[in-house]
Amino acid sequence: MLLLTWKTYYSISSLPSDIWNINISSKEFGLDERFMKVVEKIHSSDKFYYCLAFNEKNKIVGIAFFYTTLYDLIRNSDEQFKHIFSIVRKLYPSFFKLPIGMIATFETYGRHFWYNSEVLTYEEFVGSFLVHIAKEDKNFKIIVLRDYIDTSLLAEKNIQNELSVNQNFGFINIETFPIVKVLFRSNLKPDEYIYDLKSKNRSYINKIIRERVSAGLTVHIIEDYLPFLEDIYDLYLNVNNNAKEFRTDCLPKDFFLEIKQQFGEDAKIIAIKDSEEKIIAFTLLLDCQYVMIPYLIGLDYTCNRTFNLWYHCVWESIIYSAKCGKQIVDLGVTNYSMKRKLGATLFPMNISIRIRNNVLNQIFKPILPMLAK
Repeated sequence: MLLLTWKTYYSISSLPSDIWNINISSKEFGLDERFMKVVEKIHSSDKFYYCLAFNEKNKIVGIAFFYTTLYDLIRNSDEQFKHIFSIVRKLYPSFFKLPIGMIATFETYGRHFWYNSEVLTYEEFVGSFLVHIAKEDKNFKIIVLRDYIDTSLLAEKNIQNELSVNQNFGFINIETFPIVKVLFRSNLKPDEYIYDLKSKNRSYINKIIRERVSAGLTVHIIEDYLPFLEDIYDLYLNVNNNAKEFRTDCLPKDFFLEIKQQFGEDAKIIAIKDSEEKIIAFTLLLDCQYVMIPYLIGLDYTCNRTFNLWYHCVWESIIYSAKCGKQIVDLGVTNYSMKRKLGATLFPMNISIRIRNNVLNQIFKPILPMLAK
């Protein structure tokens, strides 16, 4: 068995040059170094670990990212229940919050680790890492290994073997929200993409575009979105507060500022304006080499259904990505049934979760899937 030694860095800015980009973000564009810097900035009270594994010859043979935070156990409860807890938390801020650690963050998804499969097995890698991170951080009670995405459609390695290894380490595997992507065929012309859709979906898109034009709505690509930050942030809050699946804590307004600072011209918005030039919907786009990531949207719910704003946001993001020559549009982890109408493909995703204490893990393992909801 290969003996690994580990070295931990506590910010991506401290990592030796290009190690992250070569081994992680070159395969997982949502884990772009620039984006990780933003996540660190908006979660300054949480802990970030970038762990490098070395073999006996002092060569790097693996990388694992780890993040610890307090998980709010009532985050998906109704507002009345949250209000009751908010009163208690004025005296006990950590009440009903659980320290968790995971190979991911709530803002990122994808494979946050890499190991050299020519010199060590996944079992050797993850086994050694679990020992190392337990020494690094003694506070987390739950550990989550993420994300195991089934990319067998792309003829890549199936993840079932890795999930079996996780199970042997006491984890329970849970199928969670799938990743949704648009995969453009080669030599695609943007105007041709609509003909790749099923007939009824193509007719629907053409119909809502005609209605949009008739209503005087217009589509704009805005690179410098900061002058409109107050307006678009309110629209983003509308969507986050109304989310029914994979609801996360609201991103702070500074998130939009930090994204622009890190990504520059690679961060922009597609804005839908009404006849009075008011922004009533937008999509935040992150341009990451051959992948476009429509990271979040904002909607004016007073006219969302009237104008089908959600569909316009996603459709225009896809078409703009095609015009930019992208190969993939990464549409995230929600609303697959709606995105499928726009030509998206589903990639099933699993996570592995366990309680740190072995005895408690055996007792409470049946209820752990509740944390993944």
